[in-house]
Amino acid sequence: MKRLVILLLLSACQKPEVKETEEVHEAFEARLTDTQLATAKVEYGKIEEKNLTSSLRLNGVLRVPNTHKGSISALYGGVVKTLLIEMGDPVKKGQIIAYIEHPDLIKLQEEYLMSSARLEQTEEEFKRQLQLVEGQAGAVKTLQASKSEYLAAKAKFQSLEAQINLLGLSGVKEGKMYASLPVRSPIHGTISTIYAKMGEFLNVAAPLADVVDNNALHLDLQVFEKDLHKMKIGQKVRFTLTNLPTEAYDAEVFSIGSSFENDSKTIAVHCKVTGPVKGLIDGMNVSARVETSTDNQKAVLNDAIVEAEGKTFIIIEEEKGVFERVEVIKGVTDLGYTAVMPVKDLAEKTRIVTKGAYFVHAAMVKSEGHTH
Repeated sequence: MKRLVILLLLSACQKPEVKETEEVHEAFEARLTDTQLATAKVEYGKIEEKNLTSSLRLNGVLRVPNTHKGSISALYGGVVKTLLIEMGDPVKKGQIIAYIEHPDLIKLQEEYLMSSARLEQTEEEFKRQLQLVEGQAGAVKTLQASKSEYLAAKAKFQSLEAQINLLGLSGVKEGKMYASLPVRSPIHGTISTIYAKMGEFLNVAAPLADVVDNNALHLDLQVFEKDLHKMKIGQKVRFTLTNLPTEAYDAEVFSIGSSFENDSKTIAVHCKVTGPVKGLIDGMNVSARVETSTDNQKAVLNDAIVEAEGKTFIIIEEEKGVFERVEVIKGVTDLGYTAVMPVKDLAEKTRIVTKGAYFVHAAMVKSEGHTH
């Protein structure tokens, strides 16, 4: 009996066991008054469905193809008598931009006219000998000599005529003589460089000026191998000059390279500039945005995004004046919206802070600091 009483007393003295491993987690939240919210101009919205366009940010350079660049040179050496251009002047194909003088130019025209007369003379003699031949041995021999002279005169004339035509001196055929040789632009474009000076002697084919057709500007983008599959013919491109980011231009992809560019490990994607080209020059560096796809996604206004502690959050209103942050996975940003995927399920009508999110988050951080 005494043993039973002792056991009961011992049992009564034992305390209940406490589970020390249990921890209590408090939500990262803040409580704000109406006055605080009004002062911070907090506004609300919700997660919306938006058609957002994914894009690539690329670097590139403006290029004019060699087929739209020209070097203006004279086909005959001589002294620059007249220059009719200045830097930046627009020119048309075939437009005269200078005149060259050389004494041999006069001699060439004189030789051409004499050759023309000689050809006419030998041709008449050859025709006369043809009428006289009629089987006479002596006449046949004279005919052969006449024919040889005629063919030689014809070859000489044709050679000189080709030179006259090449130099653009077609008026010589009517007896007109030129004291100077016109130099013409080979393409439409704008004068980009002038090498010659008045009175300077230019050798044959020496460059007098350069002309560039900026209307044919191409945009060459450098695309890394991992992004190449995103590029398609016909994609729209929006680009700005590296040194002038406030002015935007348009282009369109028309060709995709098939080999790496030197040691850069990038592939060139060629784009045609589709809008105005004023202010654009061959060789300028650009920053471009290429649209790759458009999808319907859950998104919030950019101002609703809070970046903190290496993560991305949105601020939701649990109840009036009570806020909690929710981590999200951030996606593409487009037209003022950012695609988001909350890491936890949210009700469709959940209100989120769309303006003043950083103010509310700061209040959370301050509140959290007071709990420790």
